[in-house]
Amino acid sequence: MTRVGARFRQQEAANTAVPGCTMRFRLTRQPTAPMEARRRIRPELEQLGYVEDVVDELLVAVGEAVTNAVLYGGGSGADPITITLRTDDAACTIDVTSRSAGWTLYPPVLPAPTAERGRGLYIIDRFTDGWEIRQGRNGSTLSLRRRLPARAAPS
Repeated sequence: MTRVGARFRQQEAANTAVPGCTMRFRLTRQPTAPMEARRRIRPELEQLGYVEDVVDELLVAVGEAVTNAVLYGGGSGADPITITLRTDDAACTIDVTSRSAGWTLYPPVLPAPTAERGRGLYIIDRFTDGWEIRQGRNGSTLSLRRRLPARAAPS
């Protein structure tokens, strides 16, 4: 698989309409948020035609992104995490947005086996075709991107 690679970018996050949006929902910042995000996104990924292994990889990546938002999302516990799934002609993009704009960004490297944390971006980098983090005064968005599966030829 050719990997687009990880991209770090800090810019102002704009509030704009989301073209090709197939779903958007909010979750409370609590420990069950990653599980709820995976539960709600799975049917959409399956409907897009991803095979089970790819669905599972994307759900692991989404779980890591939502976990980061729960742990480092800033604001009060009442500030929601917003999940947006959108598609274009080539790919599916899943955005995970939280209120905090102060994340410290580290390269996605595998930490020591005894490290208790630090695997999230490494896992996201392995299970997506590309990702980016946008930070601005309205919060942070971690976008995960995966190419759409090839459509089967009509028989």
